[in-house]
Amino acid sequence: MQTEPSFVVVGHRGNPEYFPENSLVGLTQTVAAGVTAVEFDVQCTQDGELILLHDEDFMRVAGVSAHAHSVSFAQACSIDVAEEQRFGSKFRGEKTPSLTQVCHALQNGPEYVFVEIKSEAVGYLGFDGAMQKLLEATAAIAEQRIFISYHYEFLSFLKQETGQKIGWVMTCYDDASLAQADKLQPEYLICNKNKLPKTGKLPTNTWAWFVYDVVELQEAIALQKRGVKFIESWNPQALLQPVPAE
Repeated sequence: MQTEPSFVVVGHRGNPEYFPENSLVGLTQTVAAGVTAVEFDVQCTQDGELILLHDEDFMRVAGVSAHAHSVSFAQACSIDVAEEQRFGSKFRGEKTPSLTQVCHALQNGPEYVFVEIKSEAVGYLGFDGAMQKLLEATAAIAEQRIFISYHYEFLSFLKQETGQKIGWVMTCYDDASLAQADKLQPEYLICNKNKLPKTGKLPTNTWAWFVYDVVELQEAIALQKRGVKFIESWNPQALLQPVPAE
């Protein structure tokens, strides 16, 4: 007998196993395949507009050395982010999406949209500027959005100013970080699987545990048993398989 997984599968930057990361096609096709949660990264352009991009520059995804902060919004949106080193010409013509564009495309699903604002963008825009830009650009997914970041101080500011749901991405798992999380009280506490203790239940609090870089179903099942609710993968469809009953 098999059952549906009791954890929520999150598409990490969409579904990079089969599509360019942080691309509009990757995100929409991931949702169409039945994934109910996606995550993507947000940087800002020279003129302060928000785009989907993980790195500080376009080199890895587009072969373009330009820094996000050195190009205008119009220039950024004209850059192919087809990851031709991985996919050849298959996705040629897939441009850098704006945050607003992606949010409109996702407004009828999925249930959870994790919007990661990169620390570089926060530094460029400032706390208030980043907050205003995020709220405006994600208005179409107001009921689905969760703002996540490594930037602890910005998340604290955002939560205090808006009451929005937040997720803190921990740089390490230790007592000091858990104490910081207890003070911040995020709705989601996010950690790389390799930074967790090897065994044992994870500490409970107001947050839901969110663990990333998981690609094997059995590993996801083991994490769920330790208290993890959200499991993020580069290949989310691989984790949507029925779980063998014990």
